[in-house]
Amino acid sequence: MKMVTAVMWFTPVGVSSIIAGKILGVSNVVQMLSQLAWFIMTVTIGVFLYQLVIMQLIYFVFLRRNPYKFYFGLSHAMLTAAATASAAAALPVTFRSMEGRLKIDPRITRFVLPIGCNINMDGTALFLSVSSLFICQMNDMDLGFPQYAAVLLSATAASLSSASVPSAAMVLLLVVLATVDAPTHDVSLLFAVDWLVDRIRTTNNMLGDCYAAAVVEHLSKKELMACDSALTEPTESNGLLQTSNTEVDLEIITSGNKSIASDDVIIDMHLRKNSTASNKA
Repeated sequence: MKMVTAVMWFTPVGVSSIIAGKILGVSNVVQMLSQLAWFIMTVTIGVFLYQLVIMQLIYFVFLRRNPYKFYFGLSHAMLTAAATASAAAALPVTFRSMEGRLKIDPRITRFVLPIGCNINMDGTALFLSVSSLFICQMNDMDLGFPQYAAVLLSATAASLSSASVPSAAMVLLLVVLATVDAPTHDVSLLFAVDWLVDRIRTTNNMLGDCYAAAVVEHLSKKELMACDSALTEPTESNGLLQTSNTEVDLEIITSGNKSIASDDVIIDMHLRKNSTASNKA
């Protein structure tokens, strides 16, 4: 435990040293900062374009509802994801927003969201693609269609194995760069801006999980209603009114040989648990 604590305390010093060494090795610092600014802008525009256009179109095509009402209903979850830079850390708030404010079925959210938190990394895939192309352009590498396709496929595959922890994509970036033989020493330069970009892409990852849960609930609505009706609808069998939890046994008792009249009918209602012993009795 002491070793882990020491590593946590010295990590900022180590990362700062790596960034400082990279900056000192650059001949034109102003140009490098300009390139990083364009990189941040490109990632931000790509993420928000995906959030505000593509996700909303998917939601509208499947559900035929106002997608932006759903989007703003996730504001608390988005703020939590941006603050923690982890979709897993924001999962409790995401559950509360989906089930409370947006009324998504808990059976869907508790199945889809944990799975999506681990494998659905849209923002990470976008970041890996843009970062790989950025480093290739910094080193004046000419990429053709096969290289672009390799970056796209490797970034998508690598995002599936990304952990829900801050800056996990920086490790996966080395894998993507290796597919096009790009230099990996420039990855340290992105550490200077990853604290901001990580929060943007994490918010996108969380939103992708929520929109997927909404679409799955809409497509599974008939199955969910069938399950609910099967659990609550009573059935009549052998004179017994059966429900999922109790049986109501109706017995008509008459006195002597008198004719049955409304005053002579006694309804004896026995409520008992629906168990095997009671059925045999």
